[in-house]
Amino acid sequence: MNHSNLESDVWDLFRQGSSDAFSKLYHQHFNGLYQYAQRMLGSADEAKDSVQDLFAILWEQRQQLPLVHSVKPYLFRALRNRLINQLQRQDRQKQHLYQLYTEQTAFQFAAQDFSPHQSTTPEEVAIQILNRLPPRRREAIYLRYFRKLSYQEIALIMNLSQRAVINHIYKAFKALRKDENVQRLIRHIAVFLLTLLTIA
Repeated sequence: MNHSNLESDVWDLFRQGSSDAFSKLYHQHFNGLYQYAQRMLGSADEAKDSVQDLFAILWEQRQQLPLVHSVKPYLFRALRNRLINQLQRQDRQKQHLYQLYTEQTAFQFAAQDFSPHQSTTPEEVAIQILNRLPPRRREAIYLRYFRKLSYQEIALIMNLSQRAVINHIYKAFKALRKDENVQRLIRHIAVFLLTLLTIA
């Protein structure tokens, strides 16, 4: 039995009212959801509250929840929808969701995406480079390479077609290849590796 089947079994037990299954889902997915919310909201406290609120609502509505085969993308999408609704409530004068998303969500990478320890100069440069990408491209890159989600799962979470997700990531890498700072970072790493080889 693969991991996906095991997760869907736990989800089914949770829907039936198993507190053990709920606890397992909470502990397995909390950190990933929290880090995602923190990138969306820019606030650790608000991110924590949002994820805890999501799990509280899931528990209250467990009997009405659908059968889910891929739990992780389902939870990410549910959280993302709540976060966007939260941002909408915070600024009701915004007329369009896209304008709200691009101007307020401000999805940002952080040092801990690269290392659990204090960031080094190359990491700081990488963060600055990635954070110059448009928000949706940053988010797609984060979900694909830092949360290890498939294109299909990202499409579900971001409410996009799979082709649109692939295009966002392709355009992000195309822009990164042209970025002078990326080229400088690659040269820096190359010099560092050559130095190591020389010493060895």
